Amino acid sequence: MTPSEKCDPRPSAAGPGLGSGAALSDATVLVTGGSSGIGRAITSGLLREGARVGVVSRRSPSTWEIPPSCHEARLDWIEADLRGTKESCHAARQWLSAVRREVDIVVYSAVTYGSTSRHALSATTMQEWNDLMNVNVRSAFMLTRLLLPSLLARPRALILGLTSDVVFGDTVGRLGYAASKAAAHTLLRGVAAEYSSTSLSVVQLLPTRQVETPGIRRRRPAGFDFSAYAQPEEFIEPSLAVALTRGAGQSGGLLRIP
Repeated sequence: MTPSEKCDPRPSAAGPGLGSGAALSDATVLVTGGSSGIGRAITSGLLREGARVGVVSRRSPSTWEIPPSCHEARLDWIEADLRGTKESCHAARQWLSAVRREVDIVVYSAVTYGSTSRHALSATTMQEWNDLMNVNVRSAFMLTRLLLPSLLARPRALILGLTSDVVFGDTVGRLGYAASKAAAHTLLRGVAAEYSSTSLSVVQLLPTRQVETPGIRRRRPAGFDFSAYAQPEEFIEPSLAVALTRGAGQSGGLLRIP
């Protein structure tokens, strides 16, 4: 659980800013799934705007697809494997103690798809099922429970979750994944309702088309045409806009992207 030690001098790939650095410069953010894909893009945007970001990841930042740059010095690596949720909570608790700051924003973007291809429920192993539930929903439950006192102590706080169209549509061949994402979606909707009279907002991002992420690339055949897919960077500006207001007036809602 240390800040990244190596610094790639390349500029951040996050793109143009919102001119909002002052509004996020005092924000402390915890991100799951911030080492790749959509979570990595959102993390880059938050860091660019001056936030202090702790990324929960089992892989060292030097091995990430886009390693942290010199412009991301406020990134902390929280070493933990979300398949072991108690371990993740312990690591997050240690990070909070080290930075001595309350958390303003939590971003849940970690995801596992289970098997590399669609398959019947009868072919789903208990290990695959447990990994899906631990990464996609149980970690969010345990971290939310851990971080609630910190979030509720802030003037305004935000939980930002990444949901999926599988919650609302086709589940054939991916029942384990669909069940875990539906449970996570319901969990965050419930938190929004349960804390509707507080300063905590809960907003979920819903991709309206497939996104080209490392996880999706591993599930597609060589030479696959991704031209119709969205890019993770398309999530940066909408996420920053929600982060700026801490989701005020949007709690319990879905933000469709792009």
